[in-house]
Amino acid sequence: MASPTSNTHTVHKTWSNFYVSKSTEPHGPLSKLNEMPFDIFNNVTQSFTSKPEQLQIFIAGNALNFFVLPGGAKYIRIFHHAFMIAPQPNISPLIIGLYGNCKGTTVFKELSPVIATSPMITTTTSTLRSTEQLPTIEELMQVHLEREFLELVGTSKHSTEELNQWPNIFVLHLAFFAGLDGAKNILAAKPAVHIVGIIQESDDNDEDDESQILNQHSKDPEPSARAKETYRFLLFLSAITKGFKCSVILTDPPDTDMLDDKQAEIHRELDENPQSSTGIDNSATATGTNAHSAALTAALISNLNAVSRAQLDTFGKEERKKSMLSCFSPKAANLFTLLSTTDWTDAMPQLNPFAMKLLANKDPTKALNLIHSSTQNWRGRVCKKGLTQFFSSGYMASNIHLKPSGFTIFMFHPNKTSTGRSAKMSQQAIQAMFGDAKIDDESAKYYSSQDFYLAKNLTDFEGQLETCINFLELMTTTRGIASEGY
Repeated sequence: MASPTSNTHTVHKTWSNFYVSKSTEPHGPLSKLNEMPFDIFNNVTQSFTSKPEQLQIFIAGNALNFFVLPGGAKYIRIFHHAFMIAPQPNISPLIIGLYGNCKGTTVFKELSPVIATSPMITTTTSTLRSTEQLPTIEELMQVHLEREFLELVGTSKHSTEELNQWPNIFVLHLAFFAGLDGAKNILAAKPAVHIVGIIQESDDNDEDDESQILNQHSKDPEPSARAKETYRFLLFLSAITKGFKCSVILTDPPDTDMLDDKQAEIHRELDENPQSSTGIDNSATATGTNAHSAALTAALISNLNAVSRAQLDTFGKEERKKSMLSCFSPKAANLFTLLSTTDWTDAMPQLNPFAMKLLANKDPTKALNLIHSSTQNWRGRVCKKGLTQFFSSGYMASNIHLKPSGFTIFMFHPNKTSTGRSAKMSQQAIQAMFGDAKIDDESAKYYSSQDFYLAKNLTDFEGQLETCINFLELMTTTRGIASEGY
């Protein structure tokens, strides 16, 4: 595919060939990038959500980059070799990159970082779509045809509401870019089926005879490490086919001399000849000039990264100071994230959007209003005193023998109109439930003063338990380890 010229430099016909060639250079940037596990790309992608400055930092620090963007209908767009440039000193830098693969048809386009990093949408034209479930790894690994991928209905524990934790852009591994030949616009199901096929073939080659026999007879064979690493990207493609995305439109960049010079410099990379294409032999001065330019570029990127990181750190500290979590001990604060774990194999649990919004501010009145608006259609209710206690101490109890934790089933009432018993009757009921030997008068008085509810019959208890589980799933995740405990 690459042909030598009379000037002994290599001419590449496509960008995919150029990148693959660069990836074979020892200790080169693409060589290092190509060796990184897919989990790195997953984590970097998620860090972009609602943070356009993070995308800009990534592009500034990685000159050779590859992205997938939602296109029209069920299509994706491939965007690569993005860079930042400020046509004028008083405007924010623009993100410009390549759209296409072949030398003669590749064009430069501008990407909006705000739209690209906006969260994926969780509803479509049908209001019922938000209740759909995401497909499991096993379901995705069984896909062999594009039609099967398009018609796939997920049955995992995760609903499509979790898609808003991810942006409308995905950092693409070089192996995927090369496998797709850098196509401009392509049906999302095509790369999905291609990736699944590669993983299946790779897994079959890696398995010994004994492992293959065990997997054939296993009802639920364990997904391979490769399948787990590519799961997030496959979910991204699946979400696009279902319409859970915002189309990211690539626009024509402004026409400036500075941008023209940059575009010409990038086009010359295909010839692996960074010098000017004019007939003048400037080899005598090119080494010093290019070395100086490279040093300046490296220094500018390093400075940009340092300034941006400092700004992000400052912003992060301010956000943490405002957060309700700043009032808790580190262990109590970490419980909010830990209990958001979907299952015991989830190594990187994340707060869901509701919990992030609820805990973003220390104002208890705002938090109470947010919870009441989110629970108004429930069968039961959450008592105000119980919520206040929850906001002050979280899930953890400093000493369970002296005082209960901030979260308890007794703070939930089975219906909107239910009321607690009188203080005296409530105290007696509490002591009867726990036994006189296990709870003293002071503890019983504390419980009875908190508007806690003690069920009088099985029907009330079922309603109370249902409300408790609904609240836990509102704060954590659907059918996660927190609600499974109940």
